[in-house]
Amino acid sequence: MMWNERHPLNLWDAFSEMQRVFDEVGRDFAGGLGADYPTMNLWSNDDGVAITAEMPGVDPKALEISTVGSTLTIRGKRTVSPPVEGATCLRDEIGSLEFARSIQLPFDVDADSAVADYRDGILHLSLKRPESSKPRRIVVSASGGAS
Repeated sequence: MMWNERHPLNLWDAFSEMQRVFDEVGRDFAGGLGADYPTMNLWSNDDGVAITAEMPGVDPKALEISTVGSTLTIRGKRTVSPPVEGATCLRDEIGSLEFARSIQLPFDVDADSAVADYRDGILHLSLKRPESSKPRRIVVSASGGAS
C-alpha cells in the first residue's frame, strides 16, 4: 500500500487537525482574538514614545487610555449588531468584544502632554517623556592634578 495524504494513519493529518482544534478553542476563549490585542507597534527615542495600535471597528468614544508610571493600558469595546433586524447569524467571526492590554514602556511618560488620534481602525499615540527623566550629559572638567 502506498503512503499518501488519504492514508488513515497519516500523522501529518492528525497533527494538522489537532492544531486546527487548538487554534479554534484558543480563539473561542479569547473572544476570537489572541491575548495580545490590540496588536501594536512601538517606537521610542529620548523625547518620547510613538505607538500605533490596530483595532478596526472600535468606536473611539469607547476607548480608555491610561498611564501609571511607565505602564500604558488601553481598554476598549467593539459592538457589532446585525445589519438587518431579525436576521439570523450564519457565521460570527467579527463579534462584539471588550479588551484591555497593558504594556511596559521604556520610561515614565507625561500623560498631560499625550496626543491620541484614531483613524481608519488605527490608534496613534504620542507620549512625551518628562524633562526631569530625560538623559542629561554630564560635562567632565579637567583639573590641574598630576601630570
